[in-house]
Amino acid sequence: MTYRSILTLLDDTPACATRIRAAIAIGLAARCQLVGVAPTRADAAAQADGPAQLARAASAIAQFDSACNDAGIGSLATMVEDADSREAFAAHVNESDLAILTQAPATDNGEPGTSFIEEAVLASARPILVLPHDGVDVHAGLGKRILVAWDGSREATRAIVDALPLLRGAAQVQLVGWHRQAGDERDRLSERLARARSWLKRHDVSAVTRLEPCDGDIASSMLARAADLDCDLIVMGAYGPSRFGDRGQ
Repeated sequence: MTYRSILTLLDDTPACATRIRAAIAIGLAARCQLVGVAPTRADAAAQADGPAQLARAASAIAQFDSACNDAGIGSLATMVEDADSREAFAAHVNESDLAILTQAPATDNGEPGTSFIEEAVLASARPILVLPHDGVDVHAGLGKRILVAWDGSREATRAIVDALPLLRGAAQVQLVGWHRQAGDERDRLSERLARARSWLKRHDVSAVTRLEPCDGDIASSMLARAADLDCDLIVMGAYGPSRFGDRGQ
């Protein structure tokens, strides 16, 4: 598998520049087309195609075009959507090989911000790269040290297959599984990790396996281990209900 097109959302937020840099970094490595979509509405109820909204969309597209041209991207496409960010993204995500979004910033009381990312991840047919809201140092390398969360499930399998282009370019891949009980559960997971490592090797990816106990929240354990290993990317599956793209139906 290779990436032939990468989609990124264009808007007037500070995070847009980081998304563009990430798209360029991956796009240059994959030699693929970059696609930018700019919504014209702040939300679904906002006025359609107002002058201010159109001006913001045009400015975001100009920023994208300039950055891509300066970086030497050979193929790019842009479009303006008469929609909010959620609807604009849903309209185009399945026609790209990889999509890039940004985590919503935390609220004033420190709680996680809300966005449509969870809906997009669960309902989209394409892999989505979610960047942290406080930015990422793309110049230091994106996806050079990758942690793959593995349990042998359909969701984890889809994630690892979708991430193959990034995994092949990584300097280090950690294939990690967490178990809650010793004994049979641990042994089964150990076998799954070994089989996944062999599968990755057949696809030119060298991985180190890690089997770790977890008594609490697996997500917290995953983030802690990624920090300990100095990983800059986590590959993981996701599951749950979603009605992404169903608004108004």
